[in-house]
Amino acid sequence: MSKLDQTHLRFAPDILRRLGEELISSPYLGIMELVRNAYDADAHLCQIELINTEEVGGTLRVLDDGIGMDEQAINNGWLVLGSSNKKVASERIKTGLGRSPIGDKGLGRLAALRMGSKATMRTRPTSNPNSEYSIILDWERYDSAETVDDVPLTITESRTSKLQGTEIEIADLRTKLTQRDIEQLSRSLLLMSDPFGTELGFNPILVAPQYRELEKLVKESYFSGAEYRLVAILDQDGKASAQVFDWKNDLIFVSNHSEFRGKKSLTNVPYQAPSAVFELWEYHLSGERFSVRDLPFTLGQLREWLKVAGGVHLYQRGVRVHPYGDAGYDWLDMNLSRAKRGEESPSTNNSIGRVVVSDEEEQLISKTDRTGFIENEAFMELKAFAVDALRWMGRKRVKAAEDRRIANRTDVTHQVTEAQTKIEKVLEAVPATYRQPVENAVRDYAFVREQEAKALREDIQLYRTLSTVGTTVAVFAHEAGKPLTRINKASSRLEKILQIKGSLFIDEEMAELVETIKNSAYSLQSYSNLPIQMLKRSKRNVGIIDVHYVLEGVLSMLAPFLQSDKISVQTTLIHGTPKIHGSIAALECIFVNLITNAIHAVVYARGNIYDRCILIRTSYQAQRLLIQFLDNGSGINGLSKEEIWLPGRTTKENGLGLGLTIVRDAVLDLRGTIDVQSAGETGGAQFSIMLPVKEEKLNAYSQ
Repeated sequence: MSKLDQTHLRFAPDILRRLGEELISSPYLGIMELVRNAYDADAHLCQIELINTEEVGGTLRVLDDGIGMDEQAINNGWLVLGSSNKKVASERIKTGLGRSPIGDKGLGRLAALRMGSKATMRTRPTSNPNSEYSIILDWERYDSAETVDDVPLTITESRTSKLQGTEIEIADLRTKLTQRDIEQLSRSLLLMSDPFGTELGFNPILVAPQYRELEKLVKESYFSGAEYRLVAILDQDGKASAQVFDWKNDLIFVSNHSEFRGKKSLTNVPYQAPSAVFELWEYHLSGERFSVRDLPFTLGQLREWLKVAGGVHLYQRGVRVHPYGDAGYDWLDMNLSRAKRGEESPSTNNSIGRVVVSDEEEQLISKTDRTGFIENEAFMELKAFAVDALRWMGRKRVKAAEDRRIANRTDVTHQVTEAQTKIEKVLEAVPATYRQPVENAVRDYAFVREQEAKALREDIQLYRTLSTVGTTVAVFAHEAGKPLTRINKASSRLEKILQIKGSLFIDEEMAELVETIKNSAYSLQSYSNLPIQMLKRSKRNVGIIDVHYVLEGVLSMLAPFLQSDKISVQTTLIHGTPKIHGSIAALECIFVNLITNAIHAVVYARGNIYDRCILIRTSYQAQRLLIQFLDNGSGINGLSKEEIWLPGRTTKENGLGLGLTIVRDAVLDLRGTIDVQSAGETGGAQFSIMLPVKEEKLNAYSQ
């Protein structure tokens, strides 16, 4: 057997496109890889310049003052893709500044370099002062070559007076950078170390107006406004402990590993994850609570800061890892937990936090596309640690709130007893001549207060029943969403199959049946979403409420019902944004009940489905806001104007008779009045609500 010439594996240039352009989902992620390379090079400064990038053909420059590279480092490191010059944990050598290298594989760098038609790299190594090495990657030459190794590369050395560092210029960008891309890049750069003030000794800067605006916002310190601060620690043995501090920095809750774990079966089981520290700052965003704190910033400023910096971020070896903590990426399911467990649980909108892991043993493995970690046991256990910390804090806060509620009830009972004793002593001191009239007056007053208390107790029973019904409906509605989603997918799939089969297998009746299934599933989905939307805890916060905004939200929620019954809604709203002091929940109770009553009235009174109408009007009357609901149904029949407000009284078959009772009570809670005409301007019922307006300038609108 003769021995042929040696050869080697070759690959087509298209693989560069696949790795570079398809592996990284967004341009800013590729740019961030160049920033990471600057960090690994012990740079103090890294400047990103965007030149005419709002259009195709722009230029991107990344400049740093790191240690640079010589010819050998370029050949054996920078030009090698799919490998890493970072050693495994046992062999890893930290940089001169003591940093643990974070870059890896070179694929992210390739994605950035491939953004344009040509990439130029110039670097000045510390090891060889006054020397500059440069290399040009002309991607058009690669695209026209048969294989990658057909394109020769030349590293050029020249003399220079510039200081150490590396410059990368990517010219003739293939795509433009959108406003969203720049915002994401700005946020990622700022959150590499800020807003927590971590001392990395590394300052990446984006030369763009958007960055400066975000930088000012992110670097403002609002940590002093937190209502609670959680500090949870996972040690090297997998044991967890936690503490919670209140806004006065007083320690209020402490946990050991057994209590932290929660479940009895896991009380002594350690977490199989790298050691970590989880810190979380949670805020109360209600105006009423916020004003009590007398903080040096406004609630609006805090909200804007949380929009940019909020969420729980993950830091590995001192640098933030995308996408954990990105806007819309709730990796700890905080919002779902809050929806299930109430306002004692934090959300991504009202808190900011960080999970910091050193991970010297490299238990966390980066995904190839650099978007986070592979969900192996170490990562899932780290996530479980963070989730358990949030749940433990939630349990402690719920218990504390319940203890306060019981204590308050006990205190009230004790205070009533003390007050009665004081009254008796005072009565004994009253001269006999006046004692009887005073005793009669006190007795009459006590009787009136008892009647008031009795009415309140009845209301409490009513609303406890309603809340039980509401939460039960919400649970069923949430569960109903799963089969409805499957029905939607199945009907869409069936429709596609029938379209593929063609006219031989489908007739008009079959198409109508598929459409009916889809429409019915959509309607049911809308019905199930309604209670979930209305039961959101945040809607019960008291503050200044935009009436028109709430009305638009209600009409949007009820749109599927109105469309299904072919009911048109006409709104005639006063110019401006009338506001009241109250809660969204209170207004929604009023609007939803009145509109659903109107829907029932017009559906059962109007035979012609194209002649069903609800009219909603707002106007200013005598420095108050007038809100009117009218319909063209048959009006109110069978009940007097006084009876319709009573619980259990209804003209609907199988009706509960609670809707208008809730409306009346909600209006009274908002310090308003409500009146009804059984036959109004449009023929049906007409409800008129008057509410006090919160410091609105009414003169221009009350003519």
